[in-house]
Formats: sequence, structure tokens, C-alpha cells
Amino acid sequence: MKNKYTLLLFFAAFNFLGVQCKEERTELEMLPPVTIYGAGTFGCLINGRAWPVYEKGNQNYFLFYHSGRLDLTYTVDNGPSVMFENIVISTNKVNKPGVYWIKYELPGNFFNITYGDELFISDSKSNENSFLYLNISRLDSVNRIVSGTFSFSLYNYWGTKRISVEEGRFDLPY
Repeated sequence: MKNKYTLLLFFAAFNFLGVQCKEERTELEMLPPVTIYGAGTFGCLINGRAWPVYEKGNQNYFLFYHSGRLDLTYTVDNGPSVMFENIVISTNKVNKPGVYWIKYELPGNFFNITYGDELFISDSKSNENSFLYLNISRLDSVNRIVSGTFSFSLYNYWGTKRISVEEGRFDLPY
């Protein structure tokens, strides 16, 4: 009986001191937080997996905003032997913070993703009913910051494979 209480006391002490098994983070927890102060962050879930994985490849972004025109490209270059991956959002409809539903239309409203050596682009026939959900939470032309969230899904050119981009978030200076 004495050993039983000693063992119980031992586990209670470890718990009290904060020694616990390390829990794995979920894919959503691996994304940067949603912020609006120009933190320089970008992330999303691609088919349920966190992207980009920050230990992988050279990462950079291009962000342009002027008079309603928003162009955002986030790229991961994995080196010469592996194709780069990127997400592109381009629209001429963003004039203030708010929710925008972007459908491919000329001139200049499109979105696409290059992922796993495959291109999924909004202007293909298989995506004629696809929309980009874009929620701009900060549009600051004085401090030059654009922040928001996004999601979309697209098919490849042939309509045989679907990709889902969810929980997207960005907080970038330009």
C-alpha cells in the first residue's frame, strides 16, 4: 500500500511542476496567428496541411496595392530539383476593409496555386464556378499594410483533381 501512495505522490509532483508529455501541434496551430499590424506573416491549410512549412525552401512574397488593385504572390522556392510552390491572388475590387467574393473575370481578377508540380488556376473551364473568399481586415495606405484572411478551392486544368485552400491569413507590409 505504501508503494502505491509513493507512486501517486511521484506523479502528482511531476504534474505540479509542469512536467508533462509534449503534445503535438495541430496543423491549424502551425499557422501564424491572424494579426493586423504588418507582422510579415502568411499561411494557410492546403488540403488540411499547414503551408508553408517554414523550415522548407526560400520564401518570399510580392504585394502591391494601389487604388483598388491588390496583387499578392507568396512563393516557396524548394531549389533547382523541385518545382516552386506559390499562391497568387489578384483583384481590382479591394477599396476598403471588408469581405470580397472574387470570381475569375477580365481584367485582372484571378487566383491560383502551384502545388505538388501541378497548377490549379481560376481561369480554366473546370473552375468557372469557383470563388475566392477574401476578407480584408486592414487596408492601410499610410503605413502600407494589408491584412486579411482567404479561402478557395480549385480543380486542375482537366477537372480531375481538387485542391482546397482554407484558413488562409496574411499580414504584410508593402
